[in-house]
Amino acid sequence: MAYINKEQVKQIRESLKKEFPEIKFSVRGENHSSVYVSILKSPYDFSDIPHYRSNYHTSINHFHVPDCIHKNLFEKVLRIIKTGSEKTWFDKSDSMTDYFHVAFYIHLYVGNYEKGYEMIPWEEAKKSVKKRVVKKSSKKKTKGISKSKANQLASDFMSSI
Repeated sequence: MAYINKEQVKQIRESLKKEFPEIKFSVRGENHSSVYVSILKSPYDFSDIPHYRSNYHTSINHFHVPDCIHKNLFEKVLRIIKTGSEKTWFDKSDSMTDYFHVAFYIHLYVGNYEKGYEMIPWEEAKKSVKKRVVKKSSKKKTKGISKSKANQLASDFMSSI
């Protein structure tokens, strides 16, 4: 029976945030059996996805990721969803015997049902990365890092993409 708890959904959310600081995700669990992940804001242009509409959500099939420029990005997001928590995703289904058994259900979207997807400029994405680096350092009990160090870390990260 498919099952995932709140803590495991939270671990997936944190893993996605850590791996993709330039992307704003919505990660939620539903009925203790499903994980819904939506990409709300990012500097990526997803207009080449089949059936894409920017003012609505577009579903990404996790069994067959569409052929598009960002196929590797979607595959990496799905890999993190499947392995980003203490519960690793599995699929022990057998269609020949009508047996269906998965760890949890995965729903991946670009955009939100109500708001759609917002593409932001790379400069704005860099600023959000800098803010997160500074926030993380200020949350620590230690002295933290200087603004110049935060800028350097953010620029290093953005150049690695």
